[in-house]
Amino acid sequence: MKRLVWITLLLYLALPAAHARILETIDAKVNDELILSGEVDARVYRYARDRKLTQLSDEQYQEIRNRILNAMIDQALILQEVKKRLSPEELERIRQTVERQTNQEMAAFQSTLASPQDLAEKEQSMGMTWEEYRQAQYRLNYDRYLSEVVAFQLSRRTVDRPTPEEIEAFQQEHPEAQAGGEVEIAHIQINIPEGTPPEEEQAIRRKAEEIAARAQAGENFGNLVMAYSQNEATRRNRGLLPPIKKGMLHPEFDAVFELQPGDIAGPLRTPGAYHIVQVQRKNDISDLIIQNKKQQIVEELVKDLRAKAKIEIRPRTQMSPITPLEIP
Repeated sequence: MKRLVWITLLLYLALPAAHARILETIDAKVNDELILSGEVDARVYRYARDRKLTQLSDEQYQEIRNRILNAMIDQALILQEVKKRLSPEELERIRQTVERQTNQEMAAFQSTLASPQDLAEKEQSMGMTWEEYRQAQYRLNYDRYLSEVVAFQLSRRTVDRPTPEEIEAFQQEHPEAQAGGEVEIAHIQINIPEGTPPEEEQAIRRKAEEIAARAQAGENFGNLVMAYSQNEATRRNRGLLPPIKKGMLHPEFDAVFELQPGDIAGPLRTPGAYHIVQVQRKNDISDLIIQNKKQQIVEELVKDLRAKAKIEIRPRTQMSPITPLEIP
């Protein structure tokens, strides 16, 4: 009978460090860098958790795991090349950029939690503490920034804006492609303290409505952010958030995807605050074409790095003893 693999990596992540080291094996060696089974398993767990996958066949599990392992090999090659070509000062600027982006994302995420109890429940559902989640998000953002931004810069190639003919051809070839997949926004956050009586919340909402009206009337949004926003992490950046997709933030924020750059939304009520939002930028078809071209250039770079690298992948002769759970 076909086995099913239950995703139980959370149990592994909770193991004592000494025990975890005993179970650890090497999945791949990229030049002199090791990729350990625990690192791969952690990413498989997060992949499954994010997609709400509770059980997989052996074949599905191995396909996902191999795909993630190969992506980690590509990432290791990019990071090695980055360290080889960039100065310590340039590497520090990259770290600061990713740290700033991560802090903004975490601040926006935390603004959707109304109380410490909400935070505790979120930690339980994620299977990790808030700080562990922040560190995981930082690593994810760091890898993405290297792959999508720095690796393209290493290629020293440029990509021009697509011509009308290219746009038309792209739309014919990809009829499912839609503009506006990502939106860049700035927001003003007016907090609602836990336990606020209804009459006091009405006063907070009136204040948020007044700020929204001033923004609608054309007052500089960045100045309003600096004057009124109570989210310190994003206020320092004039309210700007990293690009978002539908579902990344509280559902009320999905309303911004129907707006155009410069439009104002709000006040949007989330469990812990009111938000006034201004759309800064939306991706269009030209952006999608440029992203595709850059991705192709990065893929060429990685292909070249793989050809020059010494890569050893150690095949898994059996499933990880800490990941699958056989069921009859």
